[in-house]
Amino acid sequence: MVGFLVCRGKMASPSKKAKKPITKVFNDPIHGSIELHPLLIKIIDTPQFQRLRFIKQLGGVYFVYPGASHNRFEHSIGVGYLAGKLAEDLRSRQPELEISDEDVLCVQIAGLCHDLGHGPFSHLYDGMFLPKALEKKEEMRRNGELGEEEKLEEWKHEKGSCDMLDHLVRQNDLKPEMEKYGLIPEDDITFIKEMIAGPLQESKEQEDEKGYCDIINTLVELIDLEKVMMEKYEVDPEDVKNIKEMIAGQKSKSKKEQSKLEQEMKEKYELNPEDVKFIQEKIAEDKKWPYKGRKEEKSFLYEIVSNKKNGVDVDKFDYLARDSSYLGIKNNFDFHRFLQFARVCKVDGRKTICTRDKEEDNMYDLFYTRHRLHKRACQHRVSQILQEMIAEAFVKADGHIEIEGSEGSAGSEGTIGSKGSRGLFTLSTAFKNMETYTKLTDNVFEEILNSSRPELQEAKKILQDIVSRKIYKFVGERKPKDPIEDWKSQKYGWKIGLARPLPNGESKLKLDDFEILVINMDYGMKDKNPVEHMHFYSKKEPDVAKPMSTENASRIRTTIFSEQLIKVFCKKIDEQSVEAAKKHFEQWLEMEPNLDGSEEAREILQDIASGKRHKFVGETKPKETIKNWKSRITGWKKGLAPPNGKSNLTPEDFEILVINMDYGMKDKNPVEHMHFYSKYEPDVAKPMSIENASRIGTTIYSEQLIRVFCKKIDDEKSVEAARQHFEQWKFKM
Repeated sequence: MVGFLVCRGKMASPSKKAKKPITKVFNDPIHGSIELHPLLIKIIDTPQFQRLRFIKQLGGVYFVYPGASHNRFEHSIGVGYLAGKLAEDLRSRQPELEISDEDVLCVQIAGLCHDLGHGPFSHLYDGMFLPKALEKKEEMRRNGELGEEEKLEEWKHEKGSCDMLDHLVRQNDLKPEMEKYGLIPEDDITFIKEMIAGPLQESKEQEDEKGYCDIINTLVELIDLEKVMMEKYEVDPEDVKNIKEMIAGQKSKSKKEQSKLEQEMKEKYELNPEDVKFIQEKIAEDKKWPYKGRKEEKSFLYEIVSNKKNGVDVDKFDYLARDSSYLGIKNNFDFHRFLQFARVCKVDGRKTICTRDKEEDNMYDLFYTRHRLHKRACQHRVSQILQEMIAEAFVKADGHIEIEGSEGSAGSEGTIGSKGSRGLFTLSTAFKNMETYTKLTDNVFEEILNSSRPELQEAKKILQDIVSRKIYKFVGERKPKDPIEDWKSQKYGWKIGLARPLPNGESKLKLDDFEILVINMDYGMKDKNPVEHMHFYSKKEPDVAKPMSTENASRIRTTIFSEQLIKVFCKKIDEQSVEAAKKHFEQWLEMEPNLDGSEEAREILQDIASGKRHKFVGETKPKETIKNWKSRITGWKKGLAPPNGKSNLTPEDFEILVINMDYGMKDKNPVEHMHFYSKYEPDVAKPMSIENASRIGTTIYSEQLIRVFCKKIDDEKSVEAARQHFEQWKFKM
């Protein structure tokens, strides 16, 4: 651990004369000199946290961007620092919030530990590898090759962070250290985990026991449900039980009993199941506080590290600044301004972190920068296919790499791996045992690459191809007009379509020779605008926060917040196969009109692919440049197809292109805007004088071309008629 001791820590409560703890200073490349509390140092110096030194922050992006060499380790320290800074800023700005030293420390620990659960190559492990491993095991189970004991559940790194935090505290006996600084481990660890992963789920048994009726039971405690039902829906109070049973459905009654109850409610009150659902939704607008670590008056603390409402949190602040710096990509967002203007205001009865109204543009910069990072680096087509290849190699190696974990211990920590009582786990089961998971880092890449074991040779070959840059070749991509939600179920069918034989039979590419990546890029909330989910206060009313009104919102901003890219690659990288794959791709597009957004778009692409283009009719050069030509296009098309014309051509059958060509400054001579010096006066520059300027030179520097095309390309008579229309029209312009 690099650092040195300095005096001053700001953990003592103002009401106590407690000795201030000695902190350590780190020289961070992004945030400069930062101080960390002694308890954070204790956490950092554990094997579980040190493991993050060996997990790349951007995963396989490092194979494309040489600068992307930073790890989860330094990012986590940065988030811990920023989390504490935001909490301290709010405390000094608004003492009435009663943010305690323990609150600040818990927020710092949450920021520090929020990424403990990441696996090899960060998001590649839980976002790409585990789904592939799950799909493979499901297929093996369907074929009878696996039993139910080998079942692999879906899992996300946030849960791993919570499990690893429990393991870290237990293995390093940190509870006494936490108590030393005023924390209550049982309560505050819950609070920290809730800040990382949201409300902690109850056990499956508890959920099944309670069923959906708990929703109504909770709501009855919050408001006078009987009064609402009596006044608004004219339902007797004793029928609350029936309403609950209807909502609970088959969890409380058989289909026959449920149907009978629904019929009774319909006859008695004209109340359908849809009406019951409506009642449930309307009443549920005021939800019960879901967290246990802190009471509702400190709801804003849950927005600091991982903001589930709009994504504005210190995790994003750090990785945008850090990733941009290491990638060499400009970061337009200034998180210092957010820290400066952050205030807690009450919104819909709950305290939330807000910012000044004048900061709207800065918030758009936040999400725009995130989008640009994803587009240029994280979702870069080479980055993506490299990570896909790594995930594929890990799937082939899964089951052949054994990692020893804790043996015979109880609970989630003691889950025995697929190899039995020895406590051995595979790549896809390591997350079930935190002792095992602590040993799993990016180093597994090197382990496979340098292995001589026969069962790892397939995986090794893929990784060898990566390091020697023999990667799958990009064939083409499409952006569907409307995102395809069920693309996972369609992917196999798409591959079948791609492998369809070409008309001339020249290609022998098969289904497995293609790889399809579907990438969804957005501002963090799918097709929604996250800034619309933020609240802003004004200088005049600093304690009143509202969404940005349409009148005050910036007129210059993004209106579409998501797009989907479907990228196709060929696994055979020789030139002949790649060229054939491109033809397969074009053929496939003709069979998949949804990929181009509409049937009309598909027809246009088909025409382009078959060489059918709008027919050139003629062009004219106006003597003087027409500056307002855009407003005249519609009139020109009507003039090209007058109603009394002898042909059947309509204005829609014509396409007009206006091309302006010049020397770069419209009708001006750019050389006249330059300055020249002479051999005798090298420090004196002037425009070229008329006397010294060349006599042989251009005098007109711009021209405009108006070109007309006919869209009816299969009808020679129409094209010939269009030419006659053009000749008449150009003299009337």
